Amino acid sequence: MKISLLMCASVALLFWCTPSVAEPASCEIRSAQDILDCALSRHPDVAISRAAWVRDLKLKDLARQRPNPEITSKIVAGRETGDAILDTETSLLHTWELGGKRRSRLRRAEAAGDVAAAGHQGTLEDVALTTVLTLRRLGQIRTESAYLRESASTFQSILQQLKSRPVLAPEQSVSQTVFRMAKEEYRLKERALLEEETALQKSLELATGLPFAVMKFHLPATKRVWPKILETTEAETNSAMRRASAEKKLAEAELKAAKSLSWPDLKIGPTVETSTVGPGRNTLFGGTIALPLPLLNLNRGGRRFAAAEKARADLNLRVTGEKVSLEREKQFVRYREAVKALSMSPSYSGMAAGHREVDDLFERGMVSGALVIESHRQMVEIQRGLHELELAALDALWRLYILDGKVTEARL
Repeated sequence: MKISLLMCASVALLFWCTPSVAEPASCEIRSAQDILDCALSRHPDVAISRAAWVRDLKLKDLARQRPNPEITSKIVAGRETGDAILDTETSLLHTWELGGKRRSRLRRAEAAGDVAAAGHQGTLEDVALTTVLTLRRLGQIRTESAYLRESASTFQSILQQLKSRPVLAPEQSVSQTVFRMAKEEYRLKERALLEEETALQKSLELATGLPFAVMKFHLPATKRVWPKILETTEAETNSAMRRASAEKKLAEAELKAAKSLSWPDLKIGPTVETSTVGPGRNTLFGGTIALPLPLLNLNRGGRRFAAAEKARADLNLRVTGEKVSLEREKQFVRYREAVKALSMSPSYSGMAAGHREVDDLFERGMVSGALVIESHRQMVEIQRGLHELELAALDALWRLYILDGKVTEARL
């Protein structure tokens, strides 16, 4: 498997096989998917990781550079038996890198680019998961807030009815106090939801660079049909596996580079020597060779360190594969159980009809106020529980997309 080609194919969101640090164009929002795509292209973390990827791709240009030629010159002057003497020696030396040093640098630069690409893909995966959960939670908050307001309005209506009566029985007087406290409780719950909503809206604005007013009409609805996910699959294209593979490739390149440094660099070139004694002048031509003797340093320390790093990278790749496999099994079970629980849960319309019937019975004096409050409280708790279950299923689903390397293909 050619890691670099697969890396480019999977990470390249919106045709990004050639990454650029240029500011992405403004997003046009027509659906929840547009919001997600906008976050994946404009999120600050994505921009930073993309810039790091672009930077590390330039390492190839650095690795291609060759040593500059060197010019050395020596001038010696003096006198001998009354005649002036002037000797000059000039050499132009070119460095030949032995042991495949340049080739090793290029491989190391390519591997570093693959590591950066895997890091960019990991950032995309994190942003996608966070954005999906944020969008759905905002929709849930809208539903929960509406129900809390409806319940508070019901309590207020009951309080008005009790207040209009000239005389209250002891039970009615207690009910009035209980309804007043229940109304205050629901007001505080709505306030907490408002704070949560504000925080989520700001995070979405940061991710997309757009005001929430542009996005608020395109929040995703409750998912009625959940996609089927295979129980087992080859998880080799997610960012964790690609990063581990790229790090192994980088460690192999570092080891080859360390071995290449055991070889000395050969410097060779032409030499011109002139000798002037009195009126006479002689010119000689030849060549110069400079070759360090590898007697005291064969880069043993560098090679041992690189070999140890390669062993670590090999182990890391194997362990990462095991972790990814176990994590996928866990998320698959989590997703399956959450979807199963959602399918067995009562419908919201049925529960709403039940609590409206309790309200009607209270107005006719057939049930106590405590039952009305308990009915609304149970509705709030059940609704919140269903929303938490839905978020758990959604979180598990998108984590499976991440583990399968399909985040850029997944749709809301």
